[in-house]
Amino acid sequence: MKGFRVLSTSLFQRLLAKLIQQHPDLPEVFESAIAIIETDPHNLPHKYSIKKLRCTKPGEGQYRLRVGRWRFRYDIWDRRRQVELSDCGEKMPTARQASTNIAPQLNPAPNTAKQIRSPGSGPGSCHHSAAAISIDADDVLP
Repeated sequence: MKGFRVLSTSLFQRLLAKLIQQHPDLPEVFESAIAIIETDPHNLPHKYSIKKLRCTKPGEGQYRLRVGRWRFRYDIWDRRRQVELSDCGEKMPTARQASTNIAPQLNPAPNTAKQIRSPGSGPGSCHHSAAAISIDADDVLP
């Protein structure tokens, strides 16, 4: 039984369309991700590789699902029984993997925000600095 309705932002739809053109394996991975998110977005039995991200506000993709080398970010709206996909992309190799050639080199995604920790702040306090990005639809859409 499918318990949650899966929606997506327009940004997610544009990003997915662009990635599908470059990666023919992505549609199959995306279908399996949707099946997981529809049935168990909270990952209650800890069966899937889903992580609730700390210091992330609702609407910014509070959860991350890992399926192979792909990552999907989403928010859960329990009262509406809806999940909203907000971002997807490939996992980047760690510095160690890149230096020892364990993982293939992947194209880096643009960094739109970075986490900044002020001196003396505890592990539970996070501050974000977001950079504004201007994207023209003509640059993204064919």
